[in-house]
Amino acid sequence: TSVTLDMSDFIQDAIAQYMEITGSTREPKLANTPFCPPGTLLIVDYETRGELSKGCHSVVMKNMWVARIARPDFQKPCNDLAGKLHEWSRNDDKRCERLMGYMRRSKDFKMKGYVGDNLWECELWLFVDADFCGEVEHTKSNSGCWCVIAGPNTCFPIAWSAGRQGSTARSTTEAELISLAKGFFKISIPLLGLFNFMLE
Repeated sequence: TSVTLDMSDFIQDAIAQYMEITGSTREPKLANTPFCPPGTLLIVDYETRGELSKGCHSVVMKNMWVARIARPDFQKPCNDLAGKLHEWSRNDDKRCERLMGYMRRSKDFKMKGYVGDNLWECELWLFVDADFCGEVEHTKSNSGCWCVIAGPNTCFPIAWSAGRQGSTARSTTEAELISLAKGFFKISIPLLGLFNFMLE
């Protein structure tokens, strides 16, 4: 038994909304990643108010809905933009346009999970990762985690998260441990409690 989450129509609607708010007659340029290439975000543009500052809320929130439902690859760039809603700059215009281009390129990507085993035959698998001071605006690292139920014939995604860490890590190892702690205590342990209750 498998479940496929297809958000392609919703993503196309999000692109149309973005075009309407920006007044563009062309769809965003296709992008291979949701992140701007190095060197394209200029220091002076952090201090210049962005053209999308009045419509950025609806664009970002619509994109975050997709990220939460079925597209974890959107979550990090959406979180970054959500943190800029109160001080939207020209660089955020660039980030948003890049994200929309990536969404257009990948709109037919789908999330699929399949189950072929009894629940008590499965395990909870948690994968975590972190960068080390990967942003130009601050010194904090970013965490990411991915949690699935896995078995001989089962792989079903349950939860994922991505976001900025609350403190500045002094090494890659520290950043990775912070990511592990976040995934372990905020995702794994609560889910283990739920499964223990379900399976008695």
